[in-house]
Amino acid sequence: MATLFGRKWKRGELARLAGNMSQLCGVEVVSLADGPGRGVRSARFRTGGGLAFDVSLDRGMDIPAASFRDASLCWHAPCGIVAPAFYEPEGNGWLRGFFGGLLATCGLTQAGAACTDQNVPLGLHGRCSYIPAELLACGGEWRGDEYAMRVKGRVREGHLYGPNLVLTREISARLGGTSLYIRDEVTNEGFEPSPLMILYHINLGFPLLGPGSKIVAPSLKAIPRDDVAAPGLPEHDRIPAPAAGFREQCFFHEMASDGEGTVAVMVTAPPELAGAGIARGLYLIYNRNQLPRFTEWKMVGEGAYVLGLEPANCLPMGRAHERAAGTLEFIQPGQVRRFDIEIGVLADDAGVAEMAENIERAKAAGGKTAARAPGAKSRRRSKA
Repeated sequence: MATLFGRKWKRGELARLAGNMSQLCGVEVVSLADGPGRGVRSARFRTGGGLAFDVSLDRGMDIPAASFRDASLCWHAPCGIVAPAFYEPEGNGWLRGFFGGLLATCGLTQAGAACTDQNVPLGLHGRCSYIPAELLACGGEWRGDEYAMRVKGRVREGHLYGPNLVLTREISARLGGTSLYIRDEVTNEGFEPSPLMILYHINLGFPLLGPGSKIVAPSLKAIPRDDVAAPGLPEHDRIPAPAAGFREQCFFHEMASDGEGTVAVMVTAPPELAGAGIARGLYLIYNRNQLPRFTEWKMVGEGAYVLGLEPANCLPMGRAHERAAGTLEFIQPGQVRRFDIEIGVLADDAGVAEMAENIERAKAAGGKTAARAPGAKSRRRSKA
């Protein structure tokens, strides 16, 4: 049953009250009409529970915008949405079209710093986020007394004499819901083993993120990436006010997980905005068996005021680094690799407190206890 306006509703009850489901929620395909993003298609979701987000069909099925009760959950980069035709693959050119957003996918054969791997020059974070998807499905339907919405598409990173990897992505949500579910499958449709690097660049921003925000995670160990990050280690989980001249800090976390690999991470909203009607927190749930690495990207400069939560199967150091360290993952011909992620909003302080308690309990138990969203039975499978 759908929870709307403080109560639960059956399908028949809502059918009597609304002439079309668009009155309550929906997902529709739209496109930008102007600027550097002209022509870029998006699937626009409204859950009816306060959560709204866009899935960019022409930018790797990433999520450039997301909000709760009309307040942004994520950071938006100065460039805004840029069409894939403007992609600059060399060096750090990826950044010239990096919109920030709730999700930017890094991969599929390269993620992290620009490098040269076996005489092949590789740009920052790979190509996936700039590849237009083939749309496979988009819409909503009743399943019993639950109304499910989804978009599904196929992104191919392939070329002659090179890898041929296909990402099939389904993003779903429910009527009245405050969370979204990402189900990814990467298939090697080539005939040779291929490097597989995938990093989920989740970028939180104001007003969800602000002075006094905190990261709550089952982190057993946090390692600064370099000498710039090292001084920030004691306060890595605290968000200060924007600082002039701040240089990005990255921390690599070893996360506790339950027996099935589940990890939950939460970021709390700034205390000074309590009572403003915005989300009080946001959580991320992923599977450590699928994504064993986790990077925290802390960038609290003026304008560049963003916190990145980045579950991945690699560190963001580039393919040459992974190969040299012996940690580069490969996907075999015909093999399919699956990745599941849930991102959800915590609407009130009670939900934040319950999630924090669950995370701390899981950490104290050495990862033997699952940390899940408040009131959730299981979040590892998409419902749509």
